Amino acid sequence: SGINAEYGGMVLVGTLECFAVGWVYKIEEQYEKVGRMSVLLYNIGFIIFLLAGTIVTLTMPGNPPVMQELGKNASEEAIDAAKEVYKKLTEDYGASQGVGLGVGLAIFLFGWLLSTCIAVFVSKGQEKISLGSKLWAIMGWPGVDDLRTQANNLVRNKEKDGVWAPYTWKSEVQALYRHDCFCITFGFLIKYFSYAVLLVVTCTNIKGDIQKAYSGYPADKLVVGQLIFAFMVVLVLLVAIFPRIMYDPFKHSRKKTHLAD
Repeated sequence: SGINAEYGGMVLVGTLECFAVGWVYKIEEQYEKVGRMSVLLYNIGFIIFLLAGTIVTLTMPGNPPVMQELGKNASEEAIDAAKEVYKKLTEDYGASQGVGLGVGLAIFLFGWLLSTCIAVFVSKGQEKISLGSKLWAIMGWPGVDDLRTQANNLVRNKEKDGVWAPYTWKSEVQALYRHDCFCITFGFLIKYFSYAVLLVVTCTNIKGDIQKAYSGYPADKLVVGQLIFAFMVVLVLLVAIFPRIMYDPFKHSRKKTHLAD
């Protein structure tokens, strides 16, 4: 159970890291192109419908079937009958999982499309741009591209190969075959694929913890730890969404304090 708890914590940390890099870092560049409201509606809509689809997928099948325990004196006929019932329940549970997956995926895709359409409709940037540029400004990943550019230039011989720039033919082709560079798919993997997979795994871990409490302890004994964990997650999200909370006026005012004298 300790290993499972540690694994679940690492998955959650990875989820938050993908969220911070893919959805928050450099978000002000998106604000400038399509407006704050457009970007926030898209981001919040994507996350809410992803969570909604995941919850439906995990809860719709119900609890997995459990093999009926029979006494030591049970006859072979009773054991065979119990196995047959368990097999039938397992098949029904698998079918309901497939239905739940289809419904959850439909909810997510419909919500994603709806959020995108609303974000495009309410977009209002400083300059008029095409629909394609508007969609990229809403759905793109400027933060990941910024980190990718910095990382790829660190390992690059600038005198020989020049400065690496994203979405240029020479740079992107080199990134495809060089093992020390991040290629063009890195942004999509961080913002969408990895974030979605890790969020689904986190929800799956939470469902497992609800069905089977940590180390078999009763639920009321775990409330304090769960509240502390939830408080930590809220603090991380607050700083990620509202980074100005960490603003230090003394650091940016360039004024000396009595501690520096």
